Amino acid sequence: MKILFTLIFSMLIMSVGAQNYSWTAQESGTPEWLNDVQFVDNMHGWAVGDNGTIVATVDGGETWSPQTSGTTEKLRSVFFLSDTLGWIAGGLSASSNVLLMTEDGGANWTQVPHDIPNEETMLKGIQFYDADHGFTITSPQNVYYTPNGGINWEKGTFVDNMSNIIVNDLYVISDTSAFLCGKSKITSTNQTRPSVFDNIVHYAGEWARHGAGDFTTGDELTAIHFTDNLRGFVGGRNGKIYTMEADENIFPNVWYFNFDSDNGTVWSIDFADNDHGMFNTATDEDGKTIQLVYHTSDAGETWSSTPDSIPDFLHATLSAGDTENAWLAGSAGQIFKGEPKDPTSVSDHASFDFSISPNPFISSVRIESPESYQGIQLSVFSYTGQVMKSVYLQELQESYELEGLDFLTSGVYFIHLNTVDGKLNSTRKIVKF
Repeated sequence: MKILFTLIFSMLIMSVGAQNYSWTAQESGTPEWLNDVQFVDNMHGWAVGDNGTIVATVDGGETWSPQTSGTTEKLRSVFFLSDTLGWIAGGLSASSNVLLMTEDGGANWTQVPHDIPNEETMLKGIQFYDADHGFTITSPQNVYYTPNGGINWEKGTFVDNMSNIIVNDLYVISDTSAFLCGKSKITSTNQTRPSVFDNIVHYAGEWARHGAGDFTTGDELTAIHFTDNLRGFVGGRNGKIYTMEADENIFPNVWYFNFDSDNGTVWSIDFADNDHGMFNTATDEDGKTIQLVYHTSDAGETWSSTPDSIPDFLHATLSAGDTENAWLAGSAGQIFKGEPKDPTSVSDHASFDFSISPNPFISSVRIESPESYQGIQLSVFSYTGQVMKSVYLQELQESYELEGLDFLTSGVYFIHLNTVDGKLNSTRKIVKF
């Protein structure tokens, strides 16, 4: 019976979440820091960065070619509606706002004359719903709307019960509506909280905080994405993912905790379709930064128990061109292409020893191992295979205290440890009082 149970659970662990990716470096042709990347399919993509840098590909990144921006300002955000029509937003300081547009895939970029005030320090995000209607965000807190392709912009206003607003990312869901994420202080409570803003409930351009839900106090939301107009994902500086879904015509709805990577900032979230998505965060090891990418193939019901890891990659944003291809672009002009690993090429895993105490437990468990291991992914699974908590350990030395398990309801769970190279893994059953 024990052997049968172990076999069944091993099969469950292998099936949980989505398939991991292998990441291969591509030659971008630039040493400049790349701040954003977008692919509209598995062939056509653009990355933008410092000193007016634009590089583009029409062959999935086999070759990247420079495009002329006509500026030396920092380019921060790129958005394409098709393989021909796109915009870039940027700027480094006051009076240096940059807004570029192309109608031929970037063969020619033109400065868009606009009426956004020069005192806005920079344009740091841009997205369009169609060729005319779009939004841009500025640093640190303003949002603008255009009804005519970026020529004229209307400044949005926030409801007057908020202050100290910071906006980090946006997602457009219609020709007049969008979501923003960041943080804000509620005047009545004098508390700063992670915040999602929208202009759906309050019409006429007024933006309200939609922060109800499981957001961790003190977090700051950094990335947002919607798979359709009714289901969204948002992540923050604490490495957590939250999700919101319309329910019985209630929209926007409450945001619920979805997944905890227990790593650093969620830099970007992208979905190739309603089910297949990914997000990236990072961890430090021996003074070097490792990018970590988590995957889902079931609309966030489960996430990969082990993230992809890309060493020596300080900062990155990602774009999922389709369900079989993704790209990361970031520091020092680095670009990586990701493709699903071939599961048939994975050899049998060896196990390693570890013990858990106390078991049963209340709020934390201690994991002890007779040996030291490098690069360990530790995941807590429910009996149905849902990832409840995930932690990346640079090194497991003799013992590790896994805390913060108070939120688990009473019942049976499993702790799964595996090395990120996939060579070692083991699972133990635990019981929560």
